[in-house]
Amino acid sequence: MSKPLPKGTPNQDRMQRKKDATKARVKKKKITKSIYRNKSDDNIENTLWRWFSLFIRLRDSTHNGYGNCITCNKTIYYKDGHAGHYLSRRFKNIKYDERNVSLQCVRCNSFENGRQDVYKDNIDAKFGKGTAQELEKIKNVLVKIDRNYIIARLTVYKIKVNELKKGITERF
Repeated sequence: MSKPLPKGTPNQDRMQRKKDATKARVKKKKITKSIYRNKSDDNIENTLWRWFSLFIRLRDSTHNGYGNCITCNKTIYYKDGHAGHYLSRRFKNIKYDERNVSLQCVRCNSFENGRQDVYKDNIDAKFGKGTAQELEKIKNVLVKIDRNYIIARLTVYKIKVNELKKGITERF
């Protein structure tokens, strides 16, 4: 029978770190597999988009749920507006960048193609000069968005939405 190693020896520390890492992996697998086990990546990403969109619309609204379109300044209720992008959603690395997305009325987003010229000036005013230029610079950087990233972002935006909804008084 071998003697247990005294505490603080390199072997015992290494064994403890290995056990801790194994526990963390198991816990992460349980979280990842629990709700999203039978869902496709596209399905999970669509769910993320719905929560992200809701977050953006709530973020840009006041306590009564009304906010202003970033391009035409029309007052709209958060449920009636869109989460409009300055640069297209096809650029995966900035699709979920909060600086690239703002509350936008249906007319500006759908029928006037987002009015990028006005949008650009307004995000610079909202987030600081040079924001639009920075987004344009990083839009073509290749990024692989994997399942774990999507699930992590989904969790973050669910929490943020629930916090914002506490402050909104529904109109109906």
